[in-house]
Amino acid sequence: MFFRTFKYKVMRNFKQKQNIFWTLFFPIILATLFYATFGNLQKLDTLDGVKVAIVDEDNSGEHFIKTFKDVNVFDSTVTSQSKADTMMKDGKVTAIINIKNSEVELTIKENGMSETIVKTILDKISQTTSTVTNIYKINPTGDKTNLNKLLGEQQSFTEDDIGESKNNDPYTIFFFALIAMTILSASMTSIYSVADIQGNQTVIGARQNIAPASKLTLFGASIAADMVTQCFGTTMLLLYIKYILNYNIGNISGWLLLICYLAIFASISLGNFVGVACKGKIMVKSAILNAICLTSCGVAGLFAAQAKGAIENKIPVIAYINPASLISDGLISLYYFDSMQMYFTRLAILTGAGIVLFLTSCLILRRQKYESI
Repeated sequence: MFFRTFKYKVMRNFKQKQNIFWTLFFPIILATLFYATFGNLQKLDTLDGVKVAIVDEDNSGEHFIKTFKDVNVFDSTVTSQSKADTMMKDGKVTAIINIKNSEVELTIKENGMSETIVKTILDKISQTTSTVTNIYKINPTGDKTNLNKLLGEQQSFTEDDIGESKNNDPYTIFFFALIAMTILSASMTSIYSVADIQGNQTVIGARQNIAPASKLTLFGASIAADMVTQCFGTTMLLLYIKYILNYNIGNISGWLLLICYLAIFASISLGNFVGVACKGKIMVKSAILNAICLTSCGVAGLFAAQAKGAIENKIPVIAYINPASLISDGLISLYYFDSMQMYFTRLAILTGAGIVLFLTSCLILRRQKYESI
């Protein structure tokens, strides 16, 4: 009976157009809109190869040119004024640096990130040059050994260690929140599935309650079928974001799929619990669950990335009880952090919550009796 019910339940899930739309097509459409809105903004973090033209009119900028070329952010070219103007007009260079009588002048066509970088580094070079010049004026015969040593050293107190497979794009959190929303949508499917076992909710439920089959057997088959459907939809979403949109969400590894699939189990268990614990018609239960899911996803940063940090800073416990936050935090920790501690903590909470909700739903469902059907 279990496998027969499981088989037909899976077939029914894939044949229902509404179920397939919300499980598969809606998340893909939303991911496409996210990517179209801010998907390419991750490229702004790439600072290599800012093209700059340098015009040294009187050959007084030899030391400056050498210093500027040592900055690996720039792709600089020493040329004439006419060629530099043509290059800027054609969009081949971001800025023109004119050197005359050892004075540096910057010319830009428009304001932007690359132009700001050029201006900032030029100001730094000018400040350093001015400091050295003043030191020599104040003490021209002094020992300059320490000064030369200081100028020859570049010290860095931070290290960029995000890994080759990661990016600095702050909008990645939206995609993780979207994945969490897709997983939580499994609860909406399961609330209708459990209604098909309750004699006072649907016609199918009434028929199954008079059938010679255990409620728990039907319940287990229903959960297994919903798991197959939702795992398929979530996996398709991950593959679409990673390989079709070509957006970097990390490697689709076993760890990633593990937390997604266990989160789906917890989400289905949540839907089942609301379905059996709340009294009223299926539409009332659906409205309650929908409010829970939307609020959870909003707190997790689906609508505003800043909301997640702001809420969790003021109420830290939210990070441990909000389903969408648990899912997105697990994905974030797997993507950004080398340590797996945060990942396993979220994984354990999701698994534990899923098991508790599942067992509670089984107890409530087993005790439900009907005077007449």
